[in-house]
Amino acid sequence: MNNLNTFQIVLLACLGFIAFLAVLIFAGVIPGFRGPTGGVGGTVVLWGPIPDETMNSALKVFQAQYKSEFTLTYIYQDPRSLEANLVEALAAGRGPDLVIFPHTSLIKRLENISPLAYKSYPQLQFNNNFIRESKLYLADSGILALPLYLDPLVLYYNSDLLSAARLVEPPKTWKELEGAAKALTQVDQNNNLLASAIALGKANNIANAKDILSLLIMQAGNPITVLEGDKLNVVLTQSSDGGKNPAVDALDFFNRFSNSSNTLYSWSGAQPEARDAFLRGTVAMYLGYASEYNLIRRQNPQLNIEVGVVPQLTKNSAVTVGRLFGVSLMRESKNPVTAVRAMTLLSGATTDQSLATTLELAPTRKDLLRSFPKDPTQSVFYQSAIFSSGWLDPDLNESKKIFQKMIENSQSGATATTETIKRAQEELQLLSN
Repeated sequence: MNNLNTFQIVLLACLGFIAFLAVLIFAGVIPGFRGPTGGVGGTVVLWGPIPDETMNSALKVFQAQYKSEFTLTYIYQDPRSLEANLVEALAAGRGPDLVIFPHTSLIKRLENISPLAYKSYPQLQFNNNFIRESKLYLADSGILALPLYLDPLVLYYNSDLLSAARLVEPPKTWKELEGAAKALTQVDQNNNLLASAIALGKANNIANAKDILSLLIMQAGNPITVLEGDKLNVVLTQSSDGGKNPAVDALDFFNRFSNSSNTLYSWSGAQPEARDAFLRGTVAMYLGYASEYNLIRRQNPQLNIEVGVVPQLTKNSAVTVGRLFGVSLMRESKNPVTAVRAMTLLSGATTDQSLATTLELAPTRKDLLRSFPKDPTQSVFYQSAIFSSGWLDPDLNESKKIFQKMIENSQSGATATTETIKRAQEELQLLSN
């Protein structure tokens, strides 16, 4: 009898412990046993344009720190095929939970993104945490992405060529650039270019022409597109307070550099691609992205290349453009609770710094930009991140064609600059509808 009582007591104790353990598991209290529904746990699949080896290096600390909470599986996607692969995967029901997008791809994929509610991540906290350009992610429905890293547009310059022209530093304003252009550009008796100050004024042989023109337009005070509610409106024809159209002024200035009768003439359609010309040492300055730095150094290590902030309208203004990369939650996520936890942690200070350091780009958090690296090049990247801007692009490839046509039509003389801007506005708006 005593043995039977003992057995019953042990059995009841075991059942009670199992029941207690089940409650803890269901509540997600025990880290190693959290389920994907009702709490944090399971696997989160992240797609992105960063090569595996690089991303694994950047996430080494992250993976070790949160392995008891969830498993983050990263899958590299070639940037050229990421969107197509995503559409196919979502249609087949095997899409990722999170995707790292450049800001230029957000509008095209808006229907697939599940905005992060402001109750989960207050807008004030977001604005306090991240750089100015990050506000592109704010919609009425919530936060479209949490920022991870930034690739800013900067000014590359050949310091030997500047020194030979008796220039002690690169131009800080476009007005200073006008003087530098005259000192650095050389033409023969037939007005053929022998040496150029900077690659500006053409679309066919300047890969970053659309971004440079966007820079000039935004520096002049026009944001190009505005997200109103969850609808994207193009405002390219919008006039400033003084009645001028910033886009017209920007396009006219851009075109001066390819006009052989203008004092700023320093580039033509017959030149090689802009970066190639810079690498050959035939053009003194080149507007390119921070991500191009290592490639430029590797392709011609003999050049004495330095990096500076892009020229500004005045010494008191500060605007550049940047490719902002952030992580978005997919509507079709099979583990949304854990995915939100993961994306919030990915955008934290530790991982943001790790990504910026590994990629040799700039972080997006204000607390990481309060001090600059000792390396002068990285310091420029960090400085540029603070005043970086951008615009939401309805279709990256199609809008590039529109900008190219806008440049070419305005230079042909067949269409006035104002009319060219108006047509571009209409075509961009069609893409946005």
